[in-house]
Amino acid sequence: MEQFPKLNEKLKAGVHAEPKMGPLSLDLTTKTISIEGSTKQAALTSNEYQILWMLVRAQGDVISESDIIEFMYDDPNKDIPLYNPAEVFLHRLRKKLADITDQVTIETHRGHGYYLKVTS
Repeated sequence: MEQFPKLNEKLKAGVHAEPKMGPLSLDLTTKTISIEGSTKQAALTSNEYQILWMLVRAQGDVISESDIIEFMYDDPNKDIPLYNPAEVFLHRLRKKLADITDQVTIETHRGHGYYLKVTS
């Protein structure tokens, strides 16, 4: 999990670069996503943004569901919901991505986790 420092830590350190994967760009300060060559954007919740940031940072490598949950709920004072939070947020993210592009999708590697796929 050390490859995924919390977003707030990145912001405090003055990192304002826009992480990218293919045509997808993330804006750390406004928590929005955009597609290169398009005027469409989508606003994300903090949890959605954190998951997408992890997936972009992984650049197509698979991220396990347990890593996503650990990343989202690493505060010992936070209770992890009984429902499956990663799947809920991934479903919402998939819909938001589909609303702005068909070039970037979140794929499931059954039994292993999730990854971003870029097509042209």
